[in-house]
Amino acid sequence: MTREDELVPYESNIKSVIPHFTDKQIYGKIVEADSEQFMISNNDFVFLNVGSSNGIQPGLQLYVVRRGDGMSPEDTKGLPDVAVARILVVEAKEKTSTAYVTTLDRPLSVGDRVRSRLE
Repeated sequence: MTREDELVPYESNIKSVIPHFTDKQIYGKIVEADSEQFMISNNDFVFLNVGSSNGIQPGLQLYVVRRGDGMSPEDTKGLPDVAVARILVVEAKEKTSTAYVTTLDRPLSVGDRVRSRLE
């Protein structure tokens, strides 16, 4: 190290969040996975197309939902959304956010819908 070296403030990569839910209804989608994998599983990170401008905050828990039972995808009209996973937001930017998959019933994929609460 010399006098001319530029110093950069240290920023820890470890994020600490307090899990919570919201009463506000928020809708979004999984747009990418951390390692660009085809199937997303437990303990993976995903990127969402919603952010702080939509009410997303670090610690917010969201549900990943699908309609119907998966047996007949073209015949889902009138069927309710079913939660297949829960994710935890670890970072929120204005229009995007990063979330951690905490629990799931089946593998997730890019394009799956997310929402803040179930009805």
